[in-house]
Amino acid sequence: MNYWDIPCVDMGLNTDPYDGEIWEQKVAEFKALVEEHGVARASWSCTGRTRHIMHAHQLRLACPEYDFELDYDTYRCVGRKRK
Repeated sequence: MNYWDIPCVDMGLNTDPYDGEIWEQKVAEFKALVEEHGVARASWSCTGRTRHIMHAHQLRLACPEYDFELDYDTYRCVGRKRK
C-alpha cells in the first residue's frame, strides 16, 4: 500500500496525553482505523520534526498492541496490527 493511501488521523495541533479526553478520542480513532484497515498513520499540525516525533512516540506508548514505524526526517508515524 502506498504511504499516501494509508488512512490517516489528523491528531490536531500538538495533541498529546495531557489533553485528556481529546487525546483519548484521537487514540480511539487511530485504533479503529488500524483494526479496520490493518494499518493507519497519524499526523500532528505542529511546527518541527522534533515535536512531531515526540508526539508519535507518545502515540506508540498509548498503543502497545501495534507495531510502529516512526521516522524523524519524514514525519512518518504508521501503526500496524501485529501478525
